[in-house]
Amino acid sequence: MATRDKFNINGVIDTKENVLENLQTLSISSGCFVTYDVNAGKWSVVINQAGTAVQQFDDSNIVGALNVSTTPLNELYNKCVVEFPHKDLNDAVDTVEISIPSAERYANERDNTLQIKLDTINDPVQAQVIGSMELKQSRVDRIVTFQTDFSAIGLKAGDIIEITNSQYGFNLTKFRVTKIEEEDVDDGALYLNITALEYSADVYNTSNLVYEYRTKRTGIIQKVNNTELQKQDDIDTSVNLTRLLVPFALSKLFNMLFETDEANGRVKAQIEPIDEDKETMLASIKKPSLTVTAPTSICEEQTATINVSHNCSSCLFEIPNNLEYEYTITGISADDINIPLTGTIPLNGTSGQLQITAVNDSDAAETMTVDIEGITKQITIYPKTGYTYSVNASPSTITEGSSTTVNITTSGIADGTVIPYQISGSASSKVTSPSLTGNVTISGGGASVTIQTSDDSTFGSSQSLTFELDPGVADFCGTIGGNTSITVLNNATTGPQPPAPSDCGKITIPVFDCPTYDGATGEVTGITATFSIEVCSPQGGASGVTVPTAISVNQGNPSTITVTQTAQVSNTVSVGQSFDVITSFNSIAPYGEVTGSTVTLKGSQV
Repeated sequence: MATRDKFNINGVIDTKENVLENLQTLSISSGCFVTYDVNAGKWSVVINQAGTAVQQFDDSNIVGALNVSTTPLNELYNKCVVEFPHKDLNDAVDTVEISIPSAERYANERDNTLQIKLDTINDPVQAQVIGSMELKQSRVDRIVTFQTDFSAIGLKAGDIIEITNSQYGFNLTKFRVTKIEEEDVDDGALYLNITALEYSADVYNTSNLVYEYRTKRTGIIQKVNNTELQKQDDIDTSVNLTRLLVPFALSKLFNMLFETDEANGRVKAQIEPIDEDKETMLASIKKPSLTVTAPTSICEEQTATINVSHNCSSCLFEIPNNLEYEYTITGISADDINIPLTGTIPLNGTSGQLQITAVNDSDAAETMTVDIEGITKQITIYPKTGYTYSVNASPSTITEGSSTTVNITTSGIADGTVIPYQISGSASSKVTSPSLTGNVTISGGGASVTIQTSDDSTFGSSQSLTFELDPGVADFCGTIGGNTSITVLNNATTGPQPPAPSDCGKITIPVFDCPTYDGATGEVTGITATFSIEVCSPQGGASGVTVPTAISVNQGNPSTITVTQTAQVSNTVSVGQSFDVITSFNSIAPYGEVTGSTVTLKGSQV
């Protein structure tokens, strides 16, 4: 397989901009980050590509709070348009589009396009790679900010790190550093403030990117502007028609009268057809070719409609409305259909029809070939059977671990008839009974099969099953319902959650978890919220749960906490991350921790 450079810079930069701005422009076009190495005292670049973590962070080296934010659903991008100078078009501006498939979008996610302009590349494949990376990266929407000590001084923007934090469910979860700032505090210590974006290797997947050659060449030869050609362009189209019809005039098909317009030098012609000669000529003209459409199969007692038409918009002469086209039918006998095996199809204007009705004679399936002036269509005639059957699942939607019953209803099928079945679909591995293939026996005009599923306790999307009945006979003409679909919902409650919808009545509540102590006694003097979360209000008339929004502390040994203000929030809308919020507080001994009754809410940290 041939290889090529992944990124090349080929464009123009504005020298009026400062050097760093131009470096950022070049870095975006080449898929990398510009970063400053505080140890070496130099600027460098980090390639934005798949990689491994260079450092790990947890409670041992994260100083203070770990803050997590997400992108709201209505701000997620699902399409990217990249504008760039295309090398195949002499660097004329062109665009490429990259879209997220609808199956990979969140529910109720609206269209949102990311616009990118790249002036320093002219390669369409490179534009697709950059656009694909930027679009996919924008959807990996968790951003963390935290402070760490001097041990991370070698870290650079673009490096991959791993974070472990039980509160957010992080277990060596990968993030890519996007920003590092040094902070000197009064005691002489040096801290690093780090901002990082969630890492996904799928961002760098370049499969299905195809180079398509583009050109401005149209095959039209440009003419040179000169006075002679301008004169030629001024000749009226009637002169060209005159040249075309002169041979016919010489054959006495038309009387032609010519006169000269001396004002502009044009030749005018009046054409008078000789009626009897015109009719003779038209009769000998080859009929225009046809377009024929027909069904591929019908049942006995059904009608096959064959449509024929011609397009004579480019014909030289007017075509009569009474043209007829001959047809021939082979492969069946004259008793199988209601029309002769040979005949003509009259056209009304430019279109007409041939209708063939099949006779119900209980023959086996037959194929007739219809030939219309060299154009053939094959139509299979299927016999009508004397039986029908239908298949339905009740219920048609189940949760993994539960069961559904497939009911089979038949008519015209004798009791004791054994009919094979097959169970397939993405949830087939969860079927514990019956076997995925087997037989059912008809009794009393029907049968039933109970499908039992198992719960794999693994988070995922819903799956499906298909129960398909095979009667052993190809029945195209009965009342058929030979298969049914069953939706299997996932039973797990943990896993990735979409951003909170914008219409759930969001409420911001503080999370009180940080005590302050009396330096002499260790008694708790106050409790502050290290962060707040945005959650949904109760939906659909639900009562929700009561959470504190303000508290007061009565200092003592122990100290007591009183909730002074509350809010009603939803604990059923599953959006965002999980947070444990204290709803009522226990008393706190000197230097004790904040504890109490908690409720788990889903929301976004703000």
